[in-house]
Amino acid sequence: AWSAVRGEQPDVRHRPAVVYRVRPNGHAEGYRKGSVPLELGDALELLD
Repeated sequence: AWSAVRGEQPDVRHRPAVVYRVRPNGHAEGYRKGSVPLELGDALELLD
Protein backbone atom coordinates (compact mmCIF):
# COMPACT_ATOMS: atom_id res chain seq x y z
CA ALA A 1 0.00 0.00 0.00
CA TRP A 2 2.84 2.42 0.84
CA SER A 3 4.50 1.87 -2.54
CA ALA A 4 1.42 3.32 -4.25
CA VAL A 5 1.64 6.43 -2.06
CA ARG A 6 5.40 6.66 -2.53
CA GLY A 7 5.09 6.53 -6.32
CA GLU A 8 2.83 9.58 -6.48
CA GLN A 9 4.45 13.00 -6.81
CA PRO A 10 1.62 15.45 -7.45
CA ASP A 11 2.44 18.95 -8.60
CA VAL A 12 2.37 21.85 -6.16
CA ARG A 13 1.27 25.45 -6.71
CA HIS A 14 4.57 27.10 -5.88
CA ARG A 15 8.30 26.59 -6.30
CA PRO A 16 10.65 25.91 -4.73
CA ALA A 17 8.92 23.38 -2.52
CA VAL A 18 9.69 20.24 -0.57
CA VAL A 19 6.84 17.76 -0.28
CA TYR A 20 7.31 15.15 2.41
CA ARG A 21 5.49 12.20 3.93
CA VAL A 22 6.10 10.44 7.20
CA ARG A 23 5.39 6.73 7.44
CA PRO A 24 3.67 5.31 10.51
CA ASN A 25 7.07 3.99 11.66
CA GLY A 26 8.50 7.55 11.65
CA HIS A 27 10.57 7.29 8.42
CA ALA A 28 10.34 10.54 6.41
CA GLU A 29 10.76 10.78 2.65
CA GLY A 30 9.91 13.40 0.10
CA TYR A 31 10.61 15.11 -3.20
CA ARG A 32 11.54 18.57 -4.42
CA LYS A 33 9.86 20.81 -6.95
CA GLY A 34 12.23 23.46 -8.23
CA SER A 35 15.66 24.28 -6.87
CA VAL A 36 15.64 24.03 -3.08
CA PRO A 37 18.78 25.59 -1.53
CA LEU A 38 18.68 23.33 1.54
CA GLU A 39 20.56 20.18 2.49
CA LEU A 40 17.84 17.77 3.57
CA GLY A 41 19.63 14.43 3.36
CA ASP A 42 19.91 14.04 7.14
CA ALA A 43 16.24 14.88 7.71
CA LEU A 44 14.50 12.81 5.04
CA GLU A 45 15.10 10.46 2.13
CA LEU A 46 14.73 12.40 -1.13
CA LEU A 47 13.02 10.41 -3.87
CA ASP A 48 13.91 12.65 -6.81
